[in-house]
Amino acid sequence: MAAAVAASTDTFNSWPTYGYDNAHNGYNPNSKLFTTASISILHLGWQAKLAESGSQTQPILAAKIGTHQGLLFAGGRNGIEYAFDALTGAQVWSQSFGSEQMQCVNNGPLLTLGNQATAVYDPVANVMYMVDGTNTAPNTPQTITVYKLDPATGATLGSVNITPTNLPGEIDFAHTGLTLSGGTLYVGTGSTCDLSSWRGRIAAVNVSSMTLGNTFFTVYDQGAAYSGGGVWGWGGATLDSAGNVYIGVGNADINQGVIGPKAPFVKTTNEQVGYGEHLVKLSSDLSTVLSSHAVKYTFNDTARNLDLSGTPVIFDPLHCSSVVAIQGKAGLLNFYNVSKISGGPLASFTFSEAEDEVSYIGNGAYSPLTGLYYANVPTAQGGSIEPPGMVAIGVTNCTTPSIVWDAQFGADSYNIGSHDGQPRSAPSVTAGNVVFVSSPTAAGTSQLWALDATTGAVLNGGTPVLTTSNLMRMPPVIDGKWMYVLDQGGNLYGLTIDPNIAHVKARFQQTAEPPLPAW
Repeated sequence: MAAAVAASTDTFNSWPTYGYDNAHNGYNPNSKLFTTASISILHLGWQAKLAESGSQTQPILAAKIGTHQGLLFAGGRNGIEYAFDALTGAQVWSQSFGSEQMQCVNNGPLLTLGNQATAVYDPVANVMYMVDGTNTAPNTPQTITVYKLDPATGATLGSVNITPTNLPGEIDFAHTGLTLSGGTLYVGTGSTCDLSSWRGRIAAVNVSSMTLGNTFFTVYDQGAAYSGGGVWGWGGATLDSAGNVYIGVGNADINQGVIGPKAPFVKTTNEQVGYGEHLVKLSSDLSTVLSSHAVKYTFNDTARNLDLSGTPVIFDPLHCSSVVAIQGKAGLLNFYNVSKISGGPLASFTFSEAEDEVSYIGNGAYSPLTGLYYANVPTAQGGSIEPPGMVAIGVTNCTTPSIVWDAQFGADSYNIGSHDGQPRSAPSVTAGNVVFVSSPTAAGTSQLWALDATTGAVLNGGTPVLTTSNLMRMPPVIDGKWMYVLDQGGNLYGLTIDPNIAHVKARFQQTAEPPLPAW
């Protein structure tokens, strides 16, 4: 249910893709009204809920669609895409695309999963794209389809299957956001619960004809018919200014015995075969590997399933070549010169216990105003060099990224929830020098924090600006006088600094729901 709000003349710029742009740095240059001073008047203007139990997509914002100043689009785990009015929270349309059913372990819960990837909006062509997976029975091969939609109505304008040649026993899942560049759309695949077998990939779609172009398989056919190597990052592929494609790759499938890969897939005990656990730089048509680097862990190197799960973030420090930052579940954050990736990282930082679950996933954010990269510190466990909170990292020249400030806030993520940890959300940073990020709580909710992007001071009197009804993983979307947050339970929050919009109380409390897989 949306709140009734006063009329507003607020206008929007589009936030068209995960992390705002194809560099996925979480910085909107138009978000100048969200300053350290305006946080004192930030309040909840409306709240809505997806008509299902969960989501792991970042809302995207399209400006001036029909009579709407802005529309928000979000996807749900039952395979439904939704549109909401950005000023009122009223649902405008929903379209169902089907779902897939998975059972991660024997006698475990039957999961219904469908639309779990962030959509992308093309403001020039005024169309949007989303991806959805379907299957005919639990744990059977999926058909993963990219859809071209009319943003005003949700009507399907075209579609293409990006998994037309499933192999026997192949189980894939589209978890990554879509990335659009010119006439090419990039989409990645991973697995669900590491069920053997799967072929991690990044696929290119020609959006004018809605046909499948080249597909790059990360470990399959990279020396043998290996299984694994999922592209997991919430933002999917990241692009530099030349159109080169960057992906983080999960580990190769090392499941053995009855649960391991079956022919035609080849078993392995090396998680880094092919491009497993690599940062990979590809040509725009995906035909050529331009550079790559396998992550070298300097701690707990015997731990398994340490996917390089973060979305690469590209930024341009002052007086330095472009830098790409990437992190993974092992708690390691690496910075690379984009032209020298194969030479190894410029610097590495340890911010988490090296575990095989989800205590450190997502990505950071970067502000060209401060010249700082903002990274989560979820835990002080296992060699983490900082207490739980956030650090800002500066690159003063091309060789020495270093920590400029650290801020402590929120609970230690380790051992929160049913896994080894629950992640903090990926951050967003405004052009008014405010960083927004959430931390999980033992109650299964999340606290949204605002920090001074220059100093790291926790704003709002050192207290959260919002407590969501469920865990929050996706970064906030910020534009005009509004900020939007979607939690894992499908609760969508519209927060505003507009004093003409009445403050409302949160309407939906946390409810029990089937667990989402530990990505």
